[in-house]
Amino acid sequence: MKRAALAVALAAAPRLAGAAPLPASVEVVRPDEPIVTSPDSAAPKRGAAQKSARLPVFATSTGPGCGSPWFLVGPEAWICGDGAFPSPLPPAGPAEAAPVAGLPYAYHFVGPDGSFGYRLLDTAEEGVPDAQLQPGFGVAIGRVSAKPGASEPYGFTTHRLWVPLRDLGAALRPPGPLAAELAGGDVAWVNTPRATVFTAPGRPRARAFVEALTRVSVLERVELRQDTWLRIGPDAWLRARDTTSPALRPPPAETRPGERRPERG
Repeated sequence: MKRAALAVALAAAPRLAGAAPLPASVEVVRPDEPIVTSPDSAAPKRGAAQKSARLPVFATSTGPGCGSPWFLVGPEAWICGDGAFPSPLPPAGPAEAAPVAGLPYAYHFVGPDGSFGYRLLDTAEEGVPDAQLQPGFGVAIGRVSAKPGASEPYGFTTHRLWVPLRDLGAALRPPGPLAAELAGGDVAWVNTPRATVFTAPGRPRARAFVEALTRVSVLERVELRQDTWLRIGPDAWLRARDTTSPALRPPPAETRPGERRPERG
């Protein structure tokens, strides 16, 4: 991207009144999500983003054809927030975030308490459900979104039903890099299916989540009301109970200098 072209795009980009600080990136949640030249679904198409890629965000805007904000991800390159949700993680190319074996959907099993499906996201869980899902039932999720004014995520299945993600467990999930050089600083891994990101300890940040097994750099640890909170970025916090962290232990007395030894959990 040329700096001059990006500067022109930023200058022309309308910002939402009273908008919150821009997220570090947006994560694409639908296959081949269109990228268009302006915040309008009828605008000329520039290309498509691969599912699970994380793209940089330079501005936001409202516009026709998108129920969520539009995100500027490059010069004259806009993506609809219905297909890409904000993330506190840095941008990552498709090679790093490719779906498992090229599968088109994220596959889940319904948890032990079962769940319900709803045709309309706006009124989900406010009336009689449109379908009942038994424990162990498999679903394919092609899109993730939240109700207007709320932060809890719902998955849109291939049967056109919205299901609360809290009731689902992933059937297939790509493992990320699970090793880390501890000399590089404090780190943690997410150990829940989707960890909510908070703008401050105890305050949820709408539509921001971190997937299971994601490694995060911990910038600060804070104790608040018997809970531990981890700061992973600007205005981005995780609950420590949604993560696991390495624990350093001294080697056994019989270990020779420089000898490698297996760790036991």
